[in-house]
Amino acid sequence: MNFFKFFNVFNAIPINLPGGDIRMIGARDVGKTSYLAALSICWQAESYLNGRIMSVDPYGSGAKLLQDNAENMLRNGIEMPASEYADSCKFSIKLKPRFFMNPIATIQRKPLRLNISITAPTGELIEHLIAGTFTQDALNDCASVVGLMLVLDSTTPKRDPDYAKAVANLQRELNNILGIQRNRRRLRRHRIAIVFTKGEQNDIYRSKPQEFAELKFSQTFAILQNWQQTWGCSMNYFMCSAFGFIGDTLQPNCRPIQGSSAYTLSKPEAWQAFGLVAPIYWLQTGKDDRQLR
Repeated sequence: MNFFKFFNVFNAIPINLPGGDIRMIGARDVGKTSYLAALSICWQAESYLNGRIMSVDPYGSGAKLLQDNAENMLRNGIEMPASEYADSCKFSIKLKPRFFMNPIATIQRKPLRLNISITAPTGELIEHLIAGTFTQDALNDCASVVGLMLVLDSTTPKRDPDYAKAVANLQRELNNILGIQRNRRRLRRHRIAIVFTKGEQNDIYRSKPQEFAELKFSQTFAILQNWQQTWGCSMNYFMCSAFGFIGDTLQPNCRPIQGSSAYTLSKPEAWQAFGLVAPIYWLQTGKDDRQLR
């Protein structure tokens, strides 16, 4: 029997993994749009994760619009306004299983499927948290989900004091909304992923995101550690890149767009994004699949 034919999972009915809502919180210019755009078409990239990502299908107007414009954003440097996607992006992500992570799915020759909704409030939320001028509606929305993705620009350690203030204010306000004393069981169910974008600029720390956080964002890291201990929740650190490197080199595959603070691919044919699915998979399943990193 052909081994590869036996383990062909492309035509099998997928096994649905736990799905749900994620709030993606990050400052302006942190790379939220690039992240979501790259996620929407990452399975098309050359040899991305050795084919682990079988497909990414958008549903809902936010994600569909993002995917329709993703190639222009990444390959042609055409910017997409944040307001176009900030409401909600819904994706169905189909993955090949790994035996040690998903033995039943592997034996049954079935792919895995994640149905997720990612809402990315505008970057003003972080600025308002820093300034203490946030709106209650935005915080109530963050309190309504158990999956939070805090997105930080890995190239801006000078903003560490600002990020620390924003995270401290966010935790305090969520404590007030959720009732830290009466809802400890619910708080323990929360998962908080700290995702550093622009990982192509920090290759030395690509596999050590928690060490990177402790070293380069020490004030924010201390606040996050306190948050985890106070809630008893799960917390994990990730490094990702919407652009990746050029081939086997460590040369970032991106260039600035003229007259803008945004970036685009410098060599589209060599596109190798990394780390995009790992935090989503962990937030939804609680499993840290190292290969997805």
